[in-house]
Amino acid sequence: MENESLKKDFFDQIDRKSDRIIELILIVYFVFGIFLSFFYETYLFGFVMGGLILVSYLLSKALLSQYKVHHYVGSAAVGLFMAQFIYQMHGLFEMHFTAFIGLIVLITYQNWKALIPLSLIVVVHHSVFAYIQYLGVVNDIPEYQQIYFTQLDYMDLQTFIFHASLYTAGTVIAGVYAYRFRKESLAKIQDIEKLNNSQRQVESNISFAGQIADGNYTSNYSPEENDQLGQALLKMRDSLLVNLKKEEEEKYVSNGLAKLAEIIRNGNKQLDQMCDEMIRFIVKYMQLNQGALFLKEEQNGGAILRLKGCFAYDRKKFLDKIIQPGEGLTGQCYLEKSLVVITDVPDGYTLITSGLGMATPQCLVLLPLIRDEVVEGVAEMASFSIPEKYQLYFLEKAATAMASAIANIQTSEKMKKLYEASQQQTEELRAQEEEMRQNMEELMATQESQRRLEEEMREKFKKEYGVS
Repeated sequence: MENESLKKDFFDQIDRKSDRIIELILIVYFVFGIFLSFFYETYLFGFVMGGLILVSYLLSKALLSQYKVHHYVGSAAVGLFMAQFIYQMHGLFEMHFTAFIGLIVLITYQNWKALIPLSLIVVVHHSVFAYIQYLGVVNDIPEYQQIYFTQLDYMDLQTFIFHASLYTAGTVIAGVYAYRFRKESLAKIQDIEKLNNSQRQVESNISFAGQIADGNYTSNYSPEENDQLGQALLKMRDSLLVNLKKEEEEKYVSNGLAKLAEIIRNGNKQLDQMCDEMIRFIVKYMQLNQGALFLKEEQNGGAILRLKGCFAYDRKKFLDKIIQPGEGLTGQCYLEKSLVVITDVPDGYTLITSGLGMATPQCLVLLPLIRDEVVEGVAEMASFSIPEKYQLYFLEKAATAMASAIANIQTSEKMKKLYEASQQQTEELRAQEEEMRQNMEELMATQESQRRLEEEMREKFKKEYGVS
């Protein structure tokens, strides 16, 4: 019952909007008919026929609106106005396009049946009048020839079939879209009803829970029903706790990644300091005890892992600690490219220093930093507690962000070194060029001095020996 009421209200609103559109179209057609009557002196058609068509629609809407009769009367009115325009212009002169406009407007009713009156009027009108005019020409009947249908002598069968096919295609397309719009509207109504039912159920559950919380709930159920009710409440409580825990875990991951991204974005662009900042944040955010960050470096044609950042870690002891790929747990993690969680840490592998002394951690987490399937380094973290699954999930996401940050900084440093080397080479080339220029100037000065000396000796020789 409620669904029918919702459906009726929904489509009544659509009908009211469509009624306003069809009324506007019919009024425009009526005014256009009066406009044509002054050009073609067809006042009877413009005022009388157009007025009757418009009044018929308005009366049907006023008297029979609850039965939706005015939808079909409006459809027929569009077809009759098309016929009126043809008569006013003394023959068909593209006025059938006004019927296509009607098809488009009638789609808004979302009722393919509303297209039937317009389609019947167009087909019957064109068929009858074309045939009558054809008979007038073939049988030489002047009265039939003067029927205002086409400005040609008559419309041949091929032309008629062409026009009829086009209009049929337009009608079918309009009907299909009206039907589809109707189905989409029904689907929307079902969605609204589901939403309303869900909202009512939520309100009912809230009210029910509120009564229980206030101690105002009085059960009229049997012991078995009360037991079922209790089980349902316990199940609901457990479900709420699970959802709450899941929401907190998701918030933990998203907040951690956001803070890490901020550190990467606003942090120091020096690689060593950035590594310290990132591992410090990870250890503190996850409430671990210590952590270290080893990055891959090229050495002697191979790869090594060098300690680049640490927190709560004996860095002085391992100031230049280097691990070979495959060496120890960290080296194995580098080769296997997968997260490693060890809860049975070998004695002496690493020690956590505290105010009470040194102790072996309960859990060791080894995390490869992978970017584009290339391992940029390995993070090693130790703790007295075992991380939860959602914390390990956060670590894997954080590892990707750290790997990208490290790769970007390394690329920037390489570019900076290349630029500095290029600048140095440029300066060296400029110095060599300046030196060459000075050498050339000295050489030219020497050549000029030698030339003058030769010239003086030649003049002296000429004077002493009288040689011309």
